[in-house]
Amino acid sequence: MNAKKSYAIISSLLILFLNACSAERKGCLPPPDDFLETDLVGIWWVGYVSSPRVDDYLEIRADGTYKQTIYLEHSSIPSVYYESDWLPWWIEYFDDGIPYLHLEGLRLCAHDPSISCDQVGGGEKDWNAFNQNEWYDYCRDEWLLQKDEGIVLVLGAVYDDWTDDGIELAGLSATPLDTWIYRLQGPDAFTQVLEDSLSDKSILTAKPCEAPCWYGLETGFSTRTDVINVISSLSFINPDVVVEKPWGAWRSWDQSQQELTPTTLLFGCTQSNAWCASIEFVDDVVVRITLFPRNYPLTFEKVVSSLGKPEYFQIFYTQPEEQMDCDISLEWTNRNIEIYSKNVDWELCSQIREDRVVPNLLVHEIIYSDARDITFIQTPESGRDFPWAGFAQP
Repeated sequence: MNAKKSYAIISSLLILFLNACSAERKGCLPPPDDFLETDLVGIWWVGYVSSPRVDDYLEIRADGTYKQTIYLEHSSIPSVYYESDWLPWWIEYFDDGIPYLHLEGLRLCAHDPSISCDQVGGGEKDWNAFNQNEWYDYCRDEWLLQKDEGIVLVLGAVYDDWTDDGIELAGLSATPLDTWIYRLQGPDAFTQVLEDSLSDKSILTAKPCEAPCWYGLETGFSTRTDVINVISSLSFINPDVVVEKPWGAWRSWDQSQQELTPTTLLFGCTQSNAWCASIEFVDDVVVRITLFPRNYPLTFEKVVSSLGKPEYFQIFYTQPEEQMDCDISLEWTNRNIEIYSKNVDWELCSQIREDRVVPNLLVHEIIYSDARDITFIQTPESGRDFPWAGFAQP
């Protein structure tokens, strides 16, 4: 055998070997021979844990239904939380051993950010769209529509230790180069995504704006219409639970405005039967925003770490003659921000008086007010307001 023929044979074998490796790297392996449809039951996840965070969960049940939960973190606009109803799924089998998992009603917005989470599936055929709205099955080198559904390849896991059953679920690709692979998770997989999507942590993250701005709303400037538009986009607020009251806590320091009485809108939480926010208006302009932290432990220490040192702390005794509890607040007077810990134990109140506040007090209210609020004009008040000297040492 001459050198040219030997080189040609070696080259051909090398190409075949590389092609096989390439197929494995793409994940185009059929599921194990003992695969059963019940192996799909569980919680599957794909996304990015780095910021901005992306979570796309599939909770698949043995009764032929599934639920999708999506959380998309944004820095300049409100983050997106989507949770589907229980929707149908079914399997389509092929001779090559790689089934399709059809997920009716699947949203693809986590996979492709250009798609709205309001859109079901990948849309209809569009000759003017990229790839005519078709998605790529990179195992079969085919382009498919995903009208009103998502199609997922059921594959043998390339790295078996990533899943318990040696299976991974690969979504069809928006381009020949991208992958979107769901992997089986533990039973507590939803804990963090629910905490992030159903909790308002804006005072800590300064996203999408720094306090006392709240999701683009600013006291003294934003209108009632602005509030309604913003509220409808917040996943932790239930837009169907809104109560209007003909009163409010805001009062102006200006004697000529003493007769001004605010009206208040109370907004319920998505996950609990409690209020998440209260917004007060005078002449349809926001004058005070009150927030009630839910679903996560927000402490004085965390807020001070985020906002910096306050100017004062206050102690309010609810019934001092009966030695009952007190309310303790921190005030950033230059920014018209106040946070409250409510119903603090009497013994702790007595220890704190004219001393330092303990760092682990829970925050029950956050208040942002406009420049006319008499609360901040009156500060400091003797016997009530004490200069900030740092936290008490544990």
